[in-house]
Amino acid sequence: MALPNLFYQVGFGLAFLNTLLVLWTVCKLIHILPGLGPLSQRHAYSIALSSTCFNYLLIKACPWVKLRGLPELEQAWAQMAAEGAAPFVIANHNSKLDSLLITALLPTWLGPRMRSLIKLALFSEPLFGGICTAVGHFPVYFKGSKAGDFGVDKEAQGKVAVAMDKFLREDGGLLIFPEGQLNKTPRKIQTLRRGAFNLAIAHKKPIWGFINVGCEKAWPYTSAMGGFPCDIYVRAFKVTDDASKFDNIQLADHAGKIMQEQLDEIYNIIDNKKLE
Repeated sequence: MALPNLFYQVGFGLAFLNTLLVLWTVCKLIHILPGLGPLSQRHAYSIALSSTCFNYLLIKACPWVKLRGLPELEQAWAQMAAEGAAPFVIANHNSKLDSLLITALLPTWLGPRMRSLIKLALFSEPLFGGICTAVGHFPVYFKGSKAGDFGVDKEAQGKVAVAMDKFLREDGGLLIFPEGQLNKTPRKIQTLRRGAFNLAIAHKKPIWGFINVGCEKAWPYTSAMGGFPCDIYVRAFKVTDDASKFDNIQLADHAGKIMQEQLDEIYNIIDNKKLE
Protein backbone atom coordinates (compact mmCIF):
# COMPACT_ATOMS: atom_id res chain seq x y z
CA MET A 1 0.00 0.00 0.00
CA ALA A 2 1.35 3.40 -0.96
CA LEU A 3 2.00 5.59 2.07
CA PRO A 4 -0.18 8.51 0.86
CA ASN A 5 -3.14 6.14 0.46
CA LEU A 6 -2.62 4.99 4.05
CA PHE A 7 -2.91 8.59 5.21
CA TYR A 8 -6.12 9.01 3.23
CA GLN A 9 -7.56 5.85 4.75
CA VAL A 10 -6.66 6.92 8.27
CA GLY A 11 -8.30 10.29 7.67
CA PHE A 12 -11.42 8.64 6.30
CA GLY A 13 -11.48 6.12 9.14
CA LEU A 14 -11.27 8.84 11.78
CA ALA A 15 -14.02 10.84 10.05
CA PHE A 16 -16.18 7.72 9.83
CA LEU A 17 -15.68 6.90 13.52
CA ASN A 18 -16.43 10.50 14.51
CA THR A 19 -19.61 10.43 12.41
CA LEU A 20 -20.81 7.22 14.03
CA LEU A 21 -20.05 8.43 17.55
CA VAL A 22 -21.84 11.74 17.11
CA LEU A 23 -24.79 10.18 15.31
CA TRP A 24 -25.20 7.30 17.78
CA THR A 25 -25.08 9.67 20.75
CA VAL A 26 -27.60 12.17 19.41
CA CYS A 27 -29.92 9.42 18.17
CA LYS A 28 -29.92 7.95 21.67
CA LEU A 29 -30.93 11.34 23.04
CA ILE A 30 -33.68 11.66 20.44
CA HIS A 31 -35.17 8.36 21.60
CA ILE A 32 -35.05 9.06 25.36
CA LEU A 33 -35.87 12.77 25.64
CA PRO A 34 -39.53 13.56 26.36
CA GLY A 35 -41.67 15.71 24.10
CA LEU A 36 -40.32 14.56 20.73
CA GLY A 37 -43.42 12.70 19.66
CA PRO A 38 -44.17 9.04 18.88
CA LEU A 39 -41.62 6.49 17.75
CA SER A 40 -42.27 7.17 14.07
CA GLN A 41 -41.44 10.86 14.57
CA ARG A 42 -38.25 9.97 16.44
CA HIS A 43 -37.25 7.70 13.56
CA ALA A 44 -37.78 10.63 11.17
CA TYR A 45 -35.65 12.97 13.30
CA SER A 46 -32.92 10.34 13.48
CA ILE A 47 -32.75 9.71 9.75
CA ALA A 48 -32.71 13.45 9.01
CA LEU A 49 -29.79 13.72 11.42
CA SER A 50 -28.10 10.77 9.67
CA SER A 51 -28.17 12.60 6.34
CA THR A 52 -26.64 15.71 7.91
CA CYS A 53 -23.91 13.81 9.75
CA PHE A 54 -22.85 11.59 6.87
CA ASN A 55 -22.82 14.61 4.56
CA TYR A 56 -20.87 17.08 6.71
CA LEU A 57 -18.85 14.85 9.03
CA LEU A 58 -17.84 12.17 6.51
CA ILE A 59 -18.24 13.12 2.84
CA LYS A 60 -17.35 16.81 3.12
CA ALA A 61 -14.64 16.00 5.69
CA CYS A 62 -12.83 13.89 3.07
CA PRO A 63 -12.44 16.26 0.09
CA TRP A 64 -10.10 13.85 -1.69
CA VAL A 65 -13.25 11.79 -2.39
CA LYS A 66 -14.83 14.11 -4.95
CA LEU A 67 -18.48 13.99 -5.99
CA ARG A 68 -19.47 14.66 -9.60
CA GLY A 69 -22.95 15.25 -10.99
CA LEU A 70 -24.41 17.08 -7.98
CA PRO A 71 -26.23 19.85 -9.95
CA GLU A 72 -28.05 17.25 -12.05
CA LEU A 73 -28.80 15.23 -8.91
CA GLU A 74 -30.40 18.28 -7.30
CA GLN A 75 -32.60 18.70 -10.38
CA ALA A 76 -33.74 15.08 -10.07
CA TRP A 77 -34.52 15.53 -6.36
CA ALA A 78 -36.53 18.67 -7.24
CA GLN A 79 -38.56 16.76 -9.83
CA MET A 80 -39.18 14.01 -7.28
CA ALA A 81 -40.32 16.62 -4.72
CA ALA A 82 -42.75 18.12 -7.22
CA GLU A 83 -44.43 14.75 -7.61
CA GLY A 84 -45.12 14.61 -3.89
CA ALA A 85 -45.28 10.88 -3.14
CA ALA A 86 -42.45 9.17 -1.27
CA PRO A 87 -40.98 6.80 -3.88
CA PHE A 88 -39.10 3.56 -3.97
CA VAL A 89 -35.45 4.36 -4.70
CA ILE A 90 -33.37 1.53 -6.16
CA ALA A 91 -29.59 1.83 -6.16
CA ASN A 92 -26.62 -0.10 -7.48
CA HIS A 93 -24.46 -1.80 -4.89
CA ASN A 94 -20.72 -1.89 -5.53
CA SER A 95 -19.24 -0.85 -2.17
CA LYS A 96 -19.84 -0.51 1.56
CA LEU A 97 -19.85 3.22 0.89
CA ASP A 98 -23.02 3.13 -1.26
CA SER A 99 -25.57 3.35 1.54
CA LEU A 100 -23.60 6.01 3.43
CA LEU A 101 -23.27 8.15 0.31
CA ILE A 102 -26.92 8.05 -0.66
CA THR A 103 -27.93 8.78 2.94
CA ALA A 104 -25.66 11.83 2.87
CA LEU A 105 -27.20 13.04 -0.40
CA LEU A 106 -30.89 12.58 0.43
CA PRO A 107 -32.66 15.96 0.52
CA THR A 108 -34.19 17.06 3.82
CA TRP A 109 -37.77 16.68 2.55
CA LEU A 110 -37.18 13.07 1.49
CA GLY A 111 -34.83 11.49 4.03
CA PRO A 112 -37.27 11.37 6.97
CA ARG A 113 -39.86 9.64 4.75
CA MET A 114 -37.49 6.84 3.68
CA ARG A 115 -36.36 3.59 5.26
CA SER A 116 -34.08 0.79 4.06
CA LEU A 117 -33.87 -2.96 4.32
CA ILE A 118 -30.75 -3.98 6.25
CA LYS A 119 -29.54 -7.51 6.91
CA LEU A 120 -30.10 -8.48 10.52
CA ALA A 121 -26.40 -8.99 11.31
CA LEU A 122 -25.71 -5.27 10.82
CA PHE A 123 -28.06 -4.38 13.67
CA SER A 124 -25.57 -6.05 16.03
CA GLU A 125 -22.56 -4.02 14.91
CA PRO A 126 -21.19 -1.48 17.40
CA LEU A 127 -22.53 2.04 16.85
CA PHE A 128 -23.78 1.37 13.33
CA GLY A 129 -26.32 -1.19 14.54
CA GLY A 130 -27.73 1.23 17.08
CA ILE A 131 -28.08 3.87 14.36
CA CYS A 132 -29.95 1.41 12.09
CA THR A 133 -32.39 0.78 14.95
CA ALA A 134 -32.75 4.49 15.76
CA VAL A 135 -33.70 5.44 12.20
CA GLY A 136 -36.23 2.61 11.90
CA HIS A 137 -34.66 0.53 9.15
CA PHE A 138 -36.27 -2.86 8.53
CA PRO A 139 -34.24 -6.05 9.16
CA VAL A 140 -33.83 -8.86 6.66
CA TYR A 141 -33.67 -12.29 8.28
CA PHE A 142 -31.39 -14.16 5.85
CA LYS A 143 -31.08 -17.88 6.59
CA GLY A 144 -27.52 -18.19 5.33
CA SER A 145 -24.46 -16.01 4.86
CA LYS A 146 -23.12 -17.35 1.54
CA ALA A 147 -22.95 -15.09 -1.50
CA GLY A 148 -26.04 -15.47 -3.63
CA ASP A 149 -28.05 -17.11 -0.84
CA PHE A 150 -31.15 -14.92 -0.48
CA GLY A 151 -33.32 -17.35 1.47
CA VAL A 152 -35.05 -15.76 4.48
CA ASP A 153 -36.76 -16.90 7.66
CA LYS A 154 -40.33 -16.63 6.39
CA GLU A 155 -41.95 -16.36 9.83
CA ALA A 156 -39.67 -13.57 11.07
CA GLN A 157 -39.71 -11.78 7.72
CA GLY A 158 -43.49 -11.98 7.61
CA LYS A 159 -43.72 -9.80 10.72
CA VAL A 160 -41.36 -7.29 9.14
CA ALA A 161 -43.49 -7.28 5.99
CA VAL A 162 -46.54 -6.25 8.03
CA ALA A 163 -44.62 -3.30 9.51
CA MET A 164 -43.33 -2.30 6.08
CA ASP A 165 -46.81 -2.45 4.59
CA LYS A 166 -48.10 -0.12 7.32
CA PHE A 167 -45.21 2.29 6.74
CA LEU A 168 -45.87 2.41 3.00
CA ARG A 169 -49.62 2.90 3.46
CA GLU A 170 -48.74 6.00 5.50
CA ASP A 171 -46.86 7.41 2.47
CA GLY A 172 -43.43 6.13 3.40
CA GLY A 173 -40.81 5.18 0.84
CA LEU A 174 -38.07 2.56 0.65
CA LEU A 175 -34.44 2.72 -0.44
CA ILE A 176 -33.34 -0.71 -1.60
CA PHE A 177 -30.39 -2.38 -3.33
CA PRO A 178 -32.18 -4.92 -5.54
CA GLU A 179 -28.95 -6.57 -6.70
CA GLY A 180 -28.97 -8.08 -3.21
CA GLN A 181 -25.21 -8.25 -2.71
CA LEU A 182 -22.02 -6.35 -3.51
CA ASN A 183 -21.36 -6.27 -7.23
CA LYS A 184 -17.78 -7.24 -8.04
CA THR A 185 -18.23 -6.29 -11.72
CA PRO A 186 -19.51 -2.71 -11.29
CA ARG A 187 -19.81 -1.96 -15.03
CA LYS A 188 -22.56 -4.58 -15.28
CA ILE A 189 -25.73 -4.41 -13.17
CA GLN A 190 -26.45 -7.78 -11.61
CA THR A 191 -29.82 -9.46 -12.13
CA LEU A 192 -32.30 -7.63 -9.93
CA ARG A 193 -34.25 -9.67 -7.39
CA ARG A 194 -37.87 -9.83 -8.44
CA GLY A 195 -39.21 -9.99 -4.91
CA ALA A 196 -37.67 -6.62 -4.16
CA PHE A 197 -40.43 -4.98 -6.22
CA ASN A 198 -43.50 -6.68 -4.74
CA LEU A 199 -44.33 -3.93 -2.25
CA ALA A 200 -43.75 -1.19 -4.82
CA ILE A 201 -46.27 -2.89 -7.10
CA ALA A 202 -48.80 -3.46 -4.31
CA HIS A 203 -48.65 0.20 -3.27
CA LYS A 204 -48.48 1.59 -6.83
CA LYS A 205 -45.30 3.46 -5.96
CA PRO A 206 -43.21 5.58 -8.31
CA ILE A 207 -39.71 4.17 -8.65
CA TRP A 208 -36.55 6.19 -9.04
CA GLY A 209 -33.05 4.92 -9.61
CA PHE A 210 -29.82 6.14 -8.04
CA ILE A 211 -26.51 5.18 -9.65
CA ASN A 212 -22.99 5.82 -8.48
CA VAL A 213 -19.72 5.07 -10.23
CA GLY A 214 -16.64 5.33 -8.05
CA CYS A 215 -17.67 4.09 -4.61
CA GLU A 216 -15.94 0.82 -5.48
CA LYS A 217 -12.69 2.78 -5.86
CA ALA A 218 -13.16 4.86 -2.71
CA TRP A 219 -13.97 1.75 -0.68
CA PRO A 220 -13.08 -1.47 -2.54
CA TYR A 221 -14.85 -4.63 -1.38
CA THR A 222 -11.42 -6.12 -0.63
CA SER A 223 -10.54 -3.31 1.81
CA ALA A 224 -11.53 -3.19 5.48
CA MET A 225 -11.65 0.61 5.35
CA GLY A 226 -12.35 3.09 2.59
CA GLY A 227 -10.95 6.51 1.86
CA PHE A 228 -8.96 6.06 -1.35
CA PRO A 229 -8.92 9.27 -3.40
CA CYS A 230 -11.19 9.16 -6.44
CA ASP A 231 -14.07 10.82 -8.27
CA ILE A 232 -17.56 9.48 -7.58
CA TYR A 233 -20.21 10.16 -10.22
CA VAL A 234 -23.83 10.19 -9.03
CA ARG A 235 -27.13 10.31 -10.89
CA ALA A 236 -30.85 9.91 -10.10
CA PHE A 237 -33.50 9.12 -12.71
CA LYS A 238 -37.11 7.97 -13.09
CA VAL A 239 -37.74 4.26 -13.62
CA THR A 240 -41.55 4.33 -13.62
CA ASP A 241 -44.29 6.56 -12.27
CA ASP A 242 -46.40 3.57 -11.18
CA ALA A 243 -44.90 0.19 -10.32
CA SER A 244 -48.30 -1.52 -10.65
CA LYS A 245 -48.07 -1.18 -14.44
CA PHE A 246 -45.76 -4.23 -14.31
CA ASP A 247 -45.61 -7.62 -12.64
CA ASN A 248 -42.45 -8.24 -10.63
CA ILE A 249 -40.70 -10.12 -13.45
CA GLN A 250 -41.35 -7.35 -15.96
CA LEU A 251 -40.43 -4.64 -13.47
CA ALA A 252 -37.14 -6.27 -12.46
CA ASP A 253 -36.19 -6.56 -16.14
CA HIS A 254 -37.34 -3.00 -16.94
CA ALA A 255 -35.54 -1.48 -13.95
CA GLY A 256 -32.36 -3.44 -14.64
CA LYS A 257 -32.32 -2.27 -18.27
CA ILE A 258 -32.74 1.40 -17.32
CA MET A 259 -30.11 1.18 -14.58
CA GLN A 260 -27.67 -0.37 -17.05
CA GLU A 261 -28.36 2.35 -19.63
CA GLN A 262 -27.68 5.06 -17.06
CA LEU A 263 -24.56 3.27 -15.86
CA ASP A 264 -23.26 2.97 -19.43
CA GLU A 265 -23.81 6.70 -20.00
CA ILE A 266 -21.74 7.59 -16.95
CA TYR A 267 -18.94 5.21 -17.94
CA ASN A 268 -18.95 6.70 -21.46
CA ILE A 269 -18.36 10.14 -19.92
CA ILE A 270 -15.55 8.81 -17.75
CA ASP A 271 -13.91 6.80 -20.56
CA ASN A 272 -14.02 9.73 -22.99
CA LYS A 273 -12.39 12.01 -20.41
CA LYS A 274 -9.53 9.54 -20.13
CA LEU A 275 -8.98 9.82 -23.87
CA GLU A 276 -8.79 13.63 -23.86
